[in-house]
Amino acid sequence: MSTIDNDCVISIHKLIDAYCSDPSVIPGFVMNVVNRRGELLVNYAAGQMGLDNPAPMTTDSVFWLASCSKLIGAICAMQQVEKGLIGLDDSDKLEEICPELKDVKVIKMVDKKPTLVEKKNRITLRMLLSHTAGFSYSFFHPWLIKLFPHVDELAGDKHVLDTALVFEPGTDWGYGTSMDWVGVVIERLRGKPVSQIVQEDIFEPLGITDIEMKPTQSMRDRLVNLHQKDAENGTMTQREHVYSLDAEFESFGAGYFAKGSEYVKLLAMLLNNGVGPDTGKQVLSEKSVDDMFANQIPQWPNYGRRATPPGKPEYTNALPELYPQGNAPQGWGISFMLTIEPTDTGRGPNTGWWSGIINTFWWVDRQKGVAGLAQSQILPFGDEDVMVLWNTIEAMIYKSLVEDKSKL
Repeated sequence: MSTIDNDCVISIHKLIDAYCSDPSVIPGFVMNVVNRRGELLVNYAAGQMGLDNPAPMTTDSVFWLASCSKLIGAICAMQQVEKGLIGLDDSDKLEEICPELKDVKVIKMVDKKPTLVEKKNRITLRMLLSHTAGFSYSFFHPWLIKLFPHVDELAGDKHVLDTALVFEPGTDWGYGTSMDWVGVVIERLRGKPVSQIVQEDIFEPLGITDIEMKPTQSMRDRLVNLHQKDAENGTMTQREHVYSLDAEFESFGAGYFAKGSEYVKLLAMLLNNGVGPDTGKQVLSEKSVDDMFANQIPQWPNYGRRATPPGKPEYTNALPELYPQGNAPQGWGISFMLTIEPTDTGRGPNTGWWSGIINTFWWVDRQKGVAGLAQSQILPFGDEDVMVLWNTIEAMIYKSLVEDKSKL
């Protein structure tokens, strides 16, 4: 089994303590690292629940997952593909289930103005899962702010589905609301709420608790406070949560709240080729897991280096690139980024990873048998302190890692 030595664990604890010693830098932080057997190699919390809330952060604390929710939606989508309910490339079925995706317009510049026009290409489930359908987020795209000012994708309401495409389906990569549409597709395919489907088909077989779209009272009592860091002077303030705890819309894009040690059971399942190591229950076939980690956009190896300006500075910093890695080609799987080549931190090839807008980050390294989740609750996305801490921890883990070459 993949393991790290105790000295490494102690060093990681000390590092996290140091970063959280000043609440105005990182008020609180939780780190979970898991191997293929579901064993927690790191399970540690430091700091406090909020800048104005001195209660200690614990490993039982609950965080808003934001876009880390997308992985749950992708797993659920692949289950529907396995059941034969829809194909990844079946436009006919997708449009039958969601005629809105047949009729959605695309924004083009006409006379120097963003204008809604008919799209030419059809959308597929694969496009939705790989963010090539044409949807974006308003906090990444000024056109959407101009044409759809009523839409706040983090409000937890159905208006998240109101926006148009920002490019023709299949012609580019753009990060946005595609996973929310995936949830609509699955709900209509199955005839029940996606939260119920996920509970029955994913969480129960994996023995997962404390992950909910509408947090239980116990989870609310353990919910970490959200913070805002001023982009100009770095001042940290505690703020209200931007995402509703009682959202009317069940969002695969951003809707889940979770305890970290429960979320990493999903990562351990992916390490273990679709089987929950704690329960022995199979929730995905090995082929489906392989498909999720297959690069869907080999034609755009530099898609993550476009220096996207923030549409809403409250939510995200300017991003020169998604994952600094020199000139190495990068990819995108089913709902997450792929670092195709080994990284400076020590990742093996074809490692999947993604994040949440509140500076929460996960990764799954199937080759080296290790995965992790780093959790904070700070806006805007791209916080330098959190990202340096996450990457430093990751490098420490790989430096100490003894790899598991076996399968369960």
